[in-house]
Amino acid sequence: MIHILKNKKGFTLVEIIVTMILVSILSAGAGMGIVAITQGYLYAGKNGQMAQKTNIAMKRMSRELQDIYFVSAASASSITFFSTLGQRTIGFDTNAIKLSENGDPIAGGDILIDDIANFTFSFTHTSGGSWSVGNDIQDLTGITISFDVLRSDIASGSMTFTTTVYLRSNNNLGGTI
Repeated sequence: MIHILKNKKGFTLVEIIVTMILVSILSAGAGMGIVAITQGYLYAGKNGQMAQKTNIAMKRMSRELQDIYFVSAASASSITFFSTLGQRTIGFDTNAIKLSENGDPIAGGDILIDDIANFTFSFTHTSGGSWSVGNDIQDLTGITISFDVLRSDIASGSMTFTTTVYLRSNNNLGGTI
C-alpha cells in the first residue's frame, strides 16, 4: 500500500537551484559594486596626494620667483636669479624640479617635486612678447611655469599644471601677460 503524504514540507530540487542562482547573481552584483567603490576611493586618494604635492611645489616656486630683482641665466628649463633670499636656481633634473642655492649645481639641489615628465618656463616682456636675459629686468612682467606630472593610472600618462608668477621686486613696468 502506498501512502500519499497530504502535508508536503520542504523544498524541491528546482526551487533550491533557482534560489542559489538568484543569490549568486545578487552576490556578483554586490561584489562588483564594492570593487568599483574601492577603486574610486583609491583613485580619489591618489588625486588628493598629487594635488597636494603639486600645490606645495607651485607655491614654493611662486614664492621664490616673486622677489626676483636680477636674472643671471634663464632657459626653458631653468632660471638662475637673485632675490631677497640670495642667489637661487630652479631647474629640471632627472624627472624632478629642484631648487639650489648660492650657485650650487641644480643636480645637488633640493627636490621640490618628482615624477615630472616635462618642465618649462616662459618669460613675458611688458610688450606681451618674450623676455630674455639681457633685457631690462623691469621689462620682465611675469614668469609662466608649466610641468607634467607622471600618472600611470590615466590614459594620457601625465597631467599638466600651469601657473603665472607676477614679479613684485623688480620695479616692473606692467604690461600684458
